[in-house]
Amino acid sequence: MLDNIRSYDHEEIVFPMGITLFEGDVGSGKSSILMGIEFALFGFGAMDPQSILAKKAHAGYVELAFSVDGERYEVKRAIERKNGRVNQDSRNSHITAGGEKEPLSATEQTKRVMKILQFNEPVSARFSSRIYRYAVFTPQEEMKMVLRDRGRRREMIRRAFRIEDYAAAAANADIVAGRIGEAAARYDERSRGIGEMEAQIKESRAGIERAGIEIKDLARRLGDAESEKEGMDSRMSELRERQREGAALRAEAGQLQERAAEGEERARLARKRAEEAGGEAAAARARMAELGKIERPTDRPAADMQGELDRFAEIDKALDAERARHAEIIERLGRMGGAGKADAAEVAGRIERMEGDLAREREEYEARKGGLI
Repeated sequence: MLDNIRSYDHEEIVFPMGITLFEGDVGSGKSSILMGIEFALFGFGAMDPQSILAKKAHAGYVELAFSVDGERYEVKRAIERKNGRVNQDSRNSHITAGGEKEPLSATEQTKRVMKILQFNEPVSARFSSRIYRYAVFTPQEEMKMVLRDRGRRREMIRRAFRIEDYAAAAANADIVAGRIGEAAARYDERSRGIGEMEAQIKESRAGIERAGIEIKDLARRLGDAESEKEGMDSRMSELRERQREGAALRAEAGQLQERAAEGEERARLARKRAEEAGGEAAAARARMAELGKIERPTDRPAADMQGELDRFAEIDKALDAERARHAEIIERLGRMGGAGKADAAEVAGRIERMEGDLAREREEYEARKGGLI
C-alpha cells in the first residue's frame, strides 16, 4: 500500500507468487514501487527523504505485507513534512507479527526487519542494506558501479548467503578434526595393553566367581550355625527357667516346712485350747446339770456362750484352709523331678501325720461343740 509516495497518491499493489515483471515508460512509477518497498523495510537509508514523500503532501506511508518461513508480517512506515523537513513518523509506524502489533522507533524497526529477513549486516542510523541493493533492487545509475566492483559484489553475495558462517564452520571443523586426531592417538597409546588387561579381567572374574561360591557356602554354614545357636539358646533359656522354678519351689518348700512347724505348734495350741475347752465344757455341763435343778436360767450371759461357739467355728475353718494349702503344695512338688519329689514325699508324710492329729482334735472339738449346744 502506497500513500503519497513519490508519484502515487494512494495505490494498493498485490504481487502474485513467482516472478513479477514491471513494464512501463520512463517516469511511469516502476522505480517508485521498489523504492517504497525498500523504505518500508529499511527506512530512508541512502535515499533522500524529500524524494520519498510526494511534493505537495504533508504526510504519507508505505504498508508492506510479506511472509518468511510461513510466518506473515506487516510493516508500516509513516513519514511527515514539518518545518520544511521530511522525517519518519514513529508514532504511526509499526510491525505486526503473529497478529500482535509492535510500535517501534525507526532504528528498532530496521533491526527487527533485518532479524526477520536474516540479513547479516550491521545496522546504523543511516543504514542502507547492501544485500537488498545488490540482490533485489539496484537503481540504474548504480548498476555500472556494481558490475565494475567485483570485490564488493563478491562481498555482498557472501553476506547474502552467509558464506562467512560456512567458512568459520569449516575452520572450526578443521580444529575439531585435529583435536579428535590427537585424542585418537592418545587412546591408541592407552589401548596397546588391552589384550593383556582383558586376560587379567577374565582371570579376575573367574576368581570373583570362585569367591562368590565360597561366600555362599560360608553363608549357608553361618546360617546353620546361627540356627543351632538359636536352638541352644532356647534350650538354655528353658533350663534357666526350670532352674529358677526349682529354686523358687525349694524356697517355697523351706517356707512350707516352716509353716508346717508353725502348723504343728498351732495344732499343739489347738489341742491345749481344746483340752481347756473340754474342761470348761465339762464344768459347763456340770453347772448346767446343777442349774437344771432350778427353774430360773443360768446366770452366764448368752453372749459368752455364743462367743465360745464362734471361736470353735473359726478353728474349724482354719483347719480346712490349712489342709487345702498343704494339698496344693504337695501337688506342685510332685511335678518337679529329683529333690522336689523327695521333698514332696517328706512334706506329704508330715502333713499326713499332722492331719491325723488335726482329725483327732476335730473329733474332740465336735464332741465339745455338741456339749455346748
